[in-house]
Amino acid sequence: MNEQGYEYLANRIEDTRWPDHFWMGRKMPVTMYWYFSSWAYMKDWCYEHYPNPTGNPHFYDHCAQAHVNEKANPMWVPQITFWDLNDFNWSRKFREYEFKLADCLLYLGVILNVTGVVIPRNVMVVFTFWMNLGMASMYTFDYTHPYGIDYIAYLQQASAVFKGETDYTKLSSNQGPCFYPAGHLYHYIAAFWLHKQTEDAVYIIKFGHLVIHSLVVYFVVKISYAYFAEEKYKKIQGGKKEKVEKYYDESRSSKAQMIAFILLAAKEDRMYWSTMYNDEIMMLYMLIAIYVTIKNQPLWGTFWFSMALGIKAGVILLIPGLLGQIQYNHGTFKLLTAFVIIIGF
Repeated sequence: MNEQGYEYLANRIEDTRWPDHFWMGRKMPVTMYWYFSSWAYMKDWCYEHYPNPTGNPHFYDHCAQAHVNEKANPMWVPQITFWDLNDFNWSRKFREYEFKLADCLLYLGVILNVTGVVIPRNVMVVFTFWMNLGMASMYTFDYTHPYGIDYIAYLQQASAVFKGETDYTKLSSNQGPCFYPAGHLYHYIAAFWLHKQTEDAVYIIKFGHLVIHSLVVYFVVKISYAYFAEEKYKKIQGGKKEKVEKYYDESRSSKAQMIAFILLAAKEDRMYWSTMYNDEIMMLYMLIAIYVTIKNQPLWGTFWFSMALGIKAGVILLIPGLLGQIQYNHGTFKLLTAFVIIIGF
């Protein structure tokens, strides 16, 4: 089969294919799945459309199997289709251009690093945010992956809270009971309300998640600049004697700059964030907590840590490092206050 395989997928074989939103962009790793789901139907279809010229009793079995195998071949799956479901080739080229742009950004980062050209921090963090958002925004209109597999569960459970249900054990969805801390549902109540207002809510919410992804990249870059800050000294006039004070200069860093370009070159990352999992919100809160903590604001760090913990319980693994850092750098009183924030909020 040649490039016309895309057209084959688009037109199907007289409506024998699965619905577009289910199969498009998903690689089915085993032909067996397709065998049990459509082989019998395809055999009936072969009876209707093809004569048996050889008289072989297995002719229609082979005919059905050939079509089933073709359906299960991931080679022709377009993976992502933007805007127009009738033009897979355009969508494929559009994504290739995004991939090439990501490669060019990585090459640019390497060239700047090798030549010793260092961009100021403030310029780099702003550039990284807007560049990532510009490249990610195309996935807002990805028709083959309108949302992740958990998104419907979030909406169903959030709708129960919206209508007044406060018993956690009664929160459920088509995928089963609520498995996460209930904090994430308060975020998706807004999503549920938006779906009640407009049919285009999914695109608005998806774009919001892509903004969250760009903010995550933004804070990772800021943390990188803080981590690779250059140790410097300055003289301070104090009375008759001059004092020398140590400080950290974050204004320029070739290593943090390289990390920023590597993040921009992450091709698949932006697509995954368009699936709208609650992990994305948790990640943003966690990175804000890390950043403000290393900026000597431990109580604000604890607040954002608690926000992340309300989304997914796995964040609890950060507690030893967070509380140990607060105790070591800020003392017992701040540590006890942090306990109060985590337990009470």
